[in-house]
Amino acid sequence: AGSREQGPYRDLAEHYSPLVAQETWFGPKYDYLTRFDFDGDWQGDNNWDSADSGTSQAYVYYTAMETQTHWFLIYNLFHPRDYSDKCVAGTCHENDNEGLILTVHKDGSQYGRLQVMETLAHNNIYSYRLDRNIGKKTHNIDGRIELHEGSHPVVFIEAGGHGVYGSSGRHSSYSLDSDRFSAGTGVTYVYRGRAERPEHANDREVGYELLPIFEHWWLRAVRETDQSETFAAYYTYQPMGGRPRPAAPQIAGAFLGRKMGSNKAKPFWGWHDERTRKKKVLSTGQWGLDPAYSVSQNLKMPKPFSLTYLFNPYLGVGQPDSTVPVSSTPILVPAVPTAPTGDSEQTGLPGTRLSRTEDTPANNQGKNEGTLEFQGRIDGTVIFRVRGEEVFVETVSGRPVGVERLSFSQPLPRTPPLRQVELRKGDGRGKVTLLEHPWEGNQFVAVIRISDPKGGDDNYRFQLRWKR
Repeated sequence: AGSREQGPYRDLAEHYSPLVAQETWFGPKYDYLTRFDFDGDWQGDNNWDSADSGTSQAYVYYTAMETQTHWFLIYNLFHPRDYSDKCVAGTCHENDNEGLILTVHKDGSQYGRLQVMETLAHNNIYSYRLDRNIGKKTHNIDGRIELHEGSHPVVFIEAGGHGVYGSSGRHSSYSLDSDRFSAGTGVTYVYRGRAERPEHANDREVGYELLPIFEHWWLRAVRETDQSETFAAYYTYQPMGGRPRPAAPQIAGAFLGRKMGSNKAKPFWGWHDERTRKKKVLSTGQWGLDPAYSVSQNLKMPKPFSLTYLFNPYLGVGQPDSTVPVSSTPILVPAVPTAPTGDSEQTGLPGTRLSRTEDTPANNQGKNEGTLEFQGRIDGTVIFRVRGEEVFVETVSGRPVGVERLSFSQPLPRTPPLRQVELRKGDGRGKVTLLEHPWEGNQFVAVIRISDPKGGDDNYRFQLRWKR
């Protein structure tokens, strides 16, 4: 999967990565954890139909935030279908995304001390604790946090509807002690740093990989419009309590979906809790976007407890940089690079640096527009990352890329303004997609994916064009 940046938040996310006890039903592949682009594209309204044919490799999405006293880890669990044996109106829908938030006290140790786990099931929050000094407030305490191997909280996900609960609560049909699902079959998932597939509907300890939400979802959700093929239901976030807002005036409240129910699945900033919204304690999106404030309203938290963020890029406090770890699969917001080399560990970009076949013309330097030309042989799926006049290629599947032509008319700018960027496909039987536009938030890296669906390689040609 390429190189992985390391740092406190990635390490924390790995340390507290949940054991997921996923119940399975008559459509087990719809219950398996996967990624949004499990079918090879970012189109939300074809995921219901792709559910049988797409990959069942296991992924869990994560993000982290930090205040003066606490870390907050958010895990999102994606499924291609919310399904039932009787799909009447509102009971089934395309895409499904629920999850959990961990509150970790910074007690001076490397990983701090886990205090609270809150889970989401059908627009309701359930609260579990390790610290008995935490009491009920707007929400009750629904049970204790069970831990796997000392630090990994155990969550149960129901089949079909995929509500998430603590394993010790009354809604759970999974027993950690006996490792059994009382209602039938299920798969347990553990973090391994690689995406494994369940072998059957009653498999155990299938490994999953972590994917960063900020890079995969948020950057799309605040940049795309109502023409997005990934997101829909754009809204203006209006927090309770005079709390901070995102810089973006509109954010996507749901994944685009049409089958059975429109736009029903939500990323964490679209989640809401019926009780706190009805009581006007938390607004739509506030539980996830402002977890310090929300947990302090949901539960009685012992002091010290700060509401001042040191890092929350969703509310404009800090941005991913060299201290904030990000996953490299398939989209990377890179760290600030060192001197260019072919070593991805040093440059902050994963993959192999490609050699240009032509030098950049000196007389084109400083012009207001430029192009990158590529021609070569592609087999499978590859990711290109373009920065300045460097191109790094990551082979996701298939054989390595065969480069026939790689040239720049001038380097891709690394400072604003960059007014227009477009990708033009020439030859090639598969799909060529501009996954990430270069901008300040990703340090002006353009990310391109080529997916060649057939066996054997094919000749591809594309041109990346930009204007200042």
